[in-house]
Amino acid sequence: VSTQSTGKNVVGEGDNLKWWETEPIAKLYLCSNKISSITPAIAGLNSLTLLDLRDNQIESLPDVMSKLESLVRLELSHNKLSALPKSLGKSLQHLSLNNNNFEAFPEAVSSLSALTTLDIRENKITTIGTLPQSLQSLVADDNKLTSLTLEGHPNITALTANSNSITSCRVGNNPKLKVLAVKINKLEAMEALVNCPELQELLVGKNFITSLDFVAPVAGTLTLLDCSDNKVAAVPENIKGMTSLRRLDLTNNDLSNLPPELSLMDGLTSLAVEGNPLKTIRREIISKGTVAIKEYLKLKLDPAALEEEAGPTIPDIKPDEVMMKTKTMEIKGKSEIPAELWDQALVCGIVRLSLQGCSLGSVPEQVYTLRGTLKELELDQNNIKEISPEMGKMTKLRKLNLMNNSVKELPQELSGLIERKRERERERERERER
Repeated sequence: VSTQSTGKNVVGEGDNLKWWETEPIAKLYLCSNKISSITPAIAGLNSLTLLDLRDNQIESLPDVMSKLESLVRLELSHNKLSALPKSLGKSLQHLSLNNNNFEAFPEAVSSLSALTTLDIRENKITTIGTLPQSLQSLVADDNKLTSLTLEGHPNITALTANSNSITSCRVGNNPKLKVLAVKINKLEAMEALVNCPELQELLVGKNFITSLDFVAPVAGTLTLLDCSDNKVAAVPENIKGMTSLRRLDLTNNDLSNLPPELSLMDGLTSLAVEGNPLKTIRREIISKGTVAIKEYLKLKLDPAALEEEAGPTIPDIKPDEVMMKTKTMEIKGKSEIPAELWDQALVCGIVRLSLQGCSLGSVPEQVYTLRGTLKELELDQNNIKEISPEMGKMTKLRKLNLMNNSVKELPQELSGLIERKRERERERERERER
């Protein structure tokens, strides 16, 4: 870096020694200096993979930037840029442009076929241009966006556009999208989030949204829903279908009541509802937090639903030591099973039940009382003709053996077991990704 007669600081001039021609350099860090322009001679650094020019006074870049064909990461944040050259290096994967003077979305970005992350925070951009199909992460917070459209991007996983002036938002057909954040905008409604099967975190706080109907297509995958500081007047009736939800923030909305079904969502560990005109729940209960709120709501449930969720009464008897240790009950060749054994199965919380060759004409009703723990059920070599719909409530079941019976068809309710299995697989996949 040297000072020219112009009084500006220029990279790569003022010295006859071209050091980049003698030693190939892969990473160049020039952040936090007073550089105001970049010489075209930068093209000679064609082995660069990283160029860090953050926190300078750069107003423009030379057209020869496209000749940096090995460049993977380009850091340009906190400068005075308002435009980019028509093209940049074809290998560029990470581009940081935050805290500059961009008013228009840089056209050069559209042709970056290898780009995976783009940061354009804190500029004055009004519209998002064409994004490359390779893009995985876009950060567009603190701009002047008035609308947001993101459709048909096969690789995008995260999009944040907080603190803009967005009044319309259309997001759909993004198969890998996991995080969508549009907090602090001017949204009164959002279009349904269709075909976003991996969406886990949705943050729409501090808008003017009145309904959560747009959440319905992604209800089964969301783990976090932040809709704080809006105008939502009702929680969706199908809230119990949000089986993966862990955190729900409805602070400062227009809710007058909460659905009792919230109490049945075992995975929901954080429920924030302060600042709502709730008429059916006392403020002191709300102040005690999620557990107290869910316990109160459970009292409001329909008795039948409450009984179904609570399960059977556990007998007050001493557990059988062998059954408690093995968590298994095996009976073979007996059509009559003593009530005492069923009681022991409940007390011991068995995970495996074998009733092979017992001449059973149907599945004993007591089997369904074990749905809270039972994982393996062996019913082969009997005379069973029908399966009760109650089997669909055996949510822990992993193995069901019905060989050598007289079953003609399975109840439709068994399809619920398949769907729950898929949900568990998706949850395990999400945990691995974290």
